[in-house]
Amino acid sequence: NRIINGDMRINQRHGTSTITLGTTDTTTYVADRTRAYKGTSGGTMTGKQAAATTLAGFYNALEVITTSATTPSAGDINQVWQVIEGFNASDMGFGTAGAKTFTLSFWLHANTAGSYGIGFLGNMTQSNRSYTTSITVSAGQVSTWVRHSVTVPGDTTGTGWATAEGSNGAWMYVGICDLGCGSDFETATADTWQAGNFKRKSSDVKLINVASAAIYITGVQFEVGSVATPFEHRSYGTELALCQRYYQET
Repeated sequence: NRIINGDMRINQRHGTSTITLGTTDTTTYVADRTRAYKGTSGGTMTGKQAAATTLAGFYNALEVITTSATTPSAGDINQVWQVIEGFNASDMGFGTAGAKTFTLSFWLHANTAGSYGIGFLGNMTQSNRSYTTSITVSAGQVSTWVRHSVTVPGDTTGTGWATAEGSNGAWMYVGICDLGCGSDFETATADTWQAGNFKRKSSDVKLINVASAAIYITGVQFEVGSVATPFEHRSYGTELALCQRYYQET
């Protein structure tokens, strides 16, 4: 699993405290390594490390709630994402004919039915390459835990990938769930690698525009191949050490 702290157990910054996204914490890490970012100036969204109530095998989840709805502007980014470091993707071979297929899987508990945008964006030097897809929460899945997965072919285009794969910088921004990015980040062509910075389709739910919308995410896994295997439960000490490579309280 290339995602660190995918079960949201580690939260060195805030513990179980609720934070107001975009104001309380400018870097918006709701749990270690995973951001719940709100770039829209209006409206209010909160986030916290919550209990994964009723989900066997998991204790924590990342919570995001829209406490005051608004409409995002065209250039606004509102998204839950984690960055994968280049050294942790050195085997992926992106930008070559041998680029590897990967699968992203996670558990989602949502109180709003609809299509939820998932996006993958190249590192800062390769940010003109993106892949947008979605998962669907049906009416019968509302307010229940459901495991979702998407399988994505490796991107064979672009030179920035190779540079990132040999560095400690960002390799890929994994947009686990779109919260309502603006129209500048919408694409009419999903499920393919393409030039541009895209995070969603226009038909996807904009949670920032839905009063009292709430989502809970846990068990996030990014792995090579086309099969979503069971979540890799690492020991607490191992997970904490992985998180402390990027941030630690002293």
